[in-house]
Amino acid sequence: MAHAGEVIENPVTGERVVFRQTAGDKGGELLQFDHYLKVNGIGPYEHFHPRQHERFRVVSGTMGVRLDGREHVLRAEEEITIPPGAKHTWWNAGEEELHQITEFRPALKFEVFTSTLYALGREEHTYKGFPAAAQFAVLAVECKDNVYLARYPLPLQKAVYRLLMPAARLLGYHARYRRHSI
Repeated sequence: MAHAGEVIENPVTGERVVFRQTAGDKGGELLQFDHYLKVNGIGPYEHFHPRQHERFRVVSGTMGVRLDGREHVLRAEEEITIPPGAKHTWWNAGEEELHQITEFRPALKFEVFTSTLYALGREEHTYKGFPAAAQFAVLAVECKDNVYLARYPLPLQKAVYRLLMPAARLLGYHARYRRHSI
């Protein structure tokens, strides 16, 4: 489990996270972190969280957000809340590093999900092809209802992930790795 003040980075996407409050701090009710994205960094694929509210508050820089097909541009001190089930993505829409505060309510296992992806990014694992699909399948099953891709129906994703999970496990994929702190 993450701890307040812990820093994780993903060089593949150009992101850095500094945990403010973790699931352990708030009894699973809240996960809050400072989130930094470099200019030309890679934001997430369009996705949704079935059971979580996600809130972004921009500290500095410019943030682009697509929420259910509508684009928004947020600047310092502006915020947006993404309700459960809403399809969305976000990116750095400016010419300087984006700094935002992100919150998830409830936390569920989102810190495990994020920490594992960032750790694999630091190890330069691919984000394409079967390795990414196998890793995502394990995370999606073990970190249930945290995040799903927007472009595929949810029942199909859950079925595919359950089918991939045994093969992914046999190939050594996990939701958590001992070599990482979380």
